Amino acid sequence: MKTKQPNDVRSIAVSLIERVEKEGAYSHLVLDAAIKDRLVPERDTALLTELVYGTIKRRNTLDYCLNAHVKKGVGSLQTWVASLLRMSLYQMIYLDRVPERAVLYEAVRIAKEKGHEGIGSLVNAVLRSYQRAGFPALPEQMERLEKLSVEYSHPQWLLEEWETAYGQENTTAMAAQNLVPPQTSIRVNRMKASREEVMEKLEREGCDTEKGALSEDALVVLAGNVLMTKAYNEGYFTIQDESSMLVAAALDAKAGMTVLDACAAPGGKTTHIAERMHNQGSVHAFDLHQKKLRHIEEQAERLELSIISTKSWMPGIY
Repeated sequence: MKTKQPNDVRSIAVSLIERVEKEGAYSHLVLDAAIKDRLVPERDTALLTELVYGTIKRRNTLDYCLNAHVKKGVGSLQTWVASLLRMSLYQMIYLDRVPERAVLYEAVRIAKEKGHEGIGSLVNAVLRSYQRAGFPALPEQMERLEKLSVEYSHPQWLLEEWETAYGQENTTAMAAQNLVPPQTSIRVNRMKASREEVMEKLEREGCDTEKGALSEDALVVLAGNVLMTKAYNEGYFTIQDESSMLVAAALDAKAGMTVLDACAAPGGKTTHIAERMHNQGSVHAFDLHQKKLRHIEEQAERLELSIISTKSWMPGIY
């Protein structure tokens, strides 16, 4: 396989999706790093975000379709080839403003650059097969939850759990809502500043925000790239889903306490707990994989949190 470094938005997107699939990387972390490192021009960051999140979000649906057009199934393909096909099909099905001819051209180009002529021919054949035949119809005999899993791209076991707990109607509504693109939310480091002060800092750097609805620490990003700001680099906030911020509030850890986070990576809740403890006491962050702890350490340093210690916790060691 060729090792040419990708230098365009679709090649970068395939590489990021592959990392999520193959390495178990966190999608938001690899995407944020790619944007922060300026791997694509600023004008392409919205498309990169759409391709990565959209392809991952619709994976079940995309795989159902691809399995009808790949002779041995999408699972028989190399990870990067499967990622390329999923991303390309995602554009053809869900992005109306991207011409199919452009999707095909780019997919074949990437396949040849990352692989060889034969992979380019395979990718071309699969995507043209979809063009001719379209999305395969769901069999009438398919079970209802299996159909729901394909239509809304959720794992069937999760839908079964939801239905048991919340009923059929709520399960369908929840699955549909999960496909709605969320707004980016950030958690203010109130050891350094108030929400109002961070809003003002971001406004001066060209970012528009409003107060979150669920957490007193939350701001919702309305416009601008907050990751590229001086305020982010200086530790005034962290990217975090607003609902996740409720965990540290519910824990209500106080300064001087000792807290153990047993499944800590990627560290959003860990650093939030340390902030709410005013960096006094100790927070022990454990995770199965050592490499995932590096992100916690990096965030702790950026946020100037000295009470967090990290350690991998592999089964059988303790």
